[in-house]
Amino acid sequence: MYKPSKRDQAKVVLAHFLNEEGDKVNGSQPDLIEKKHIITAKLSGTTIEFVDVNGKTLTGVQSFTANMLDANKPFVLSKMKAEYATSVTNALDIERSDYSATAPAILMNGEFKLSQGDRGTIVDMLMDSLINNSVTPNNDDQFHVLEKMEVLKAQSKIEAVIKLPVALPAGVDHYVKITMGGYAPRSK
Repeated sequence: MYKPSKRDQAKVVLAHFLNEEGDKVNGSQPDLIEKKHIITAKLSGTTIEFVDVNGKTLTGVQSFTANMLDANKPFVLSKMKAEYATSVTNALDIERSDYSATAPAILMNGEFKLSQGDRGTIVDMLMDSLINNSVTPNNDDQFHVLEKMEVLKAQSKIEAVIKLPVALPAGVDHYVKITMGGYAPRSK
């Protein structure tokens, strides 16, 4: 029995989404490439926002400008992972941290929400599902495959927030990098 590839499934999801949005694709499915978007944050307090309206595309820190995807670049989200780093206060920064540390229980018990402007919450899960402390870095087993592929619209405000039960201990800097894996239309 034929089982469509993840890319083929993503094409169907995106074509259906675009048709619902009134951006008719006349039954054709867009040509997609694998893509990963990343967002990072220094953790402080109990509510941590990842995406900033003044944010800039910065290699290893944030892969899209401001708080939205570029025009004509929707993204089919199929999997996610979170990685944790810590360092002595002011010793490293978000760009130079090694995201391979074991996440503390406070972070694992946190809640992650990804939402988008007029569409509401797209992903809502415990950090425990996104951080896999039992595998080595750069291992695809770290990714949590979403039950349903979701589309992030181009040019629509994205919010990504972690809520922690209590603040993480002071005295060290804490960082989290979220990697979103999926598919985007091929550039022409």
